[in-house]
Amino acid sequence: MASKNTASGGGGVFGAVAKAVALLLCLALLGGVIWFAVATDGFTNFNRITGGDRVMTQTTTGVRFLAGERTEFTVQNLNFTGSAPSYKAEVHFNGEEPFDFEMNGDGKNYTMRGEEADLADYFGVEKTESGFAVTPPHEYSEEHLLQWLYPEADGIAVTSEAGDADLYVLTVTFSDGNVYNIYFGVDYEIQITLDPPNIIF
Repeated sequence: MASKNTASGGGGVFGAVAKAVALLLCLALLGGVIWFAVATDGFTNFNRITGGDRVMTQTTTGVRFLAGERTEFTVQNLNFTGSAPSYKAEVHFNGEEPFDFEMNGDGKNYTMRGEEADLADYFGVEKTESGFAVTPPHEYSEEHLLQWLYPEADGIAVTSEAGDADLYVLTVTFSDGNVYNIYFGVDYEIQITLDPPNIIF
C-alpha cells in the first residue's frame, strides 16, 4: 500500500506540473495573438514601419530629423502567408502648419499651405534593402527649401516662426491601400564662426 500511495503522489505532482506548463503555454499563445492583433490593427494592416526605436502608427506626429543626418526606417510585412505589398514614399508640406514668407521684393506675403509639390528629393528620401532612409540636407532651413522649390526667386525670407512645428508630412502609401502619415520637423545646428583678428578682450 505504501508504494502505491507514493506512485499516486508522484503522478499527482507530475500532473500538476503538466497543467501549469500547459497553462503557461496557453497564456503565451494568447499574449502572442493579442500582440499580433494590436500590431496589425485588428488583422487589417500587416505593414509595420519602424524608425529608430519607434514604431510608426498610421498617423505619427512629432518626429524630428537632424539636418545632414541619415535616418533609417525599416518596413516589414507581418502577413507571412502572402507576398509583401509594394510602397512609395513622398514628402509634402503639412497644410495644418502653414508658414508665411516673402520673395522677389514684390511686397507680397505668401503662405505655404499643403502645396502639392513632392519634397522627397530635397529630403533625400531613398529606398534601402530593408525599407527607406531620410537625409535632410546639411544646409537645411525653411529659406533653403523655398529657394530649392523656387529656384528663380530671390530675396526669400520666412516671416513666421516655425518653432518645433511638424512642417512636413512623410506619406508612405502601400499597394494594399494602407497609408502612413509621418509628420515631422527638422532640427539644425547653428554654426558659430569666430574671426580671431577681430576678437577684443
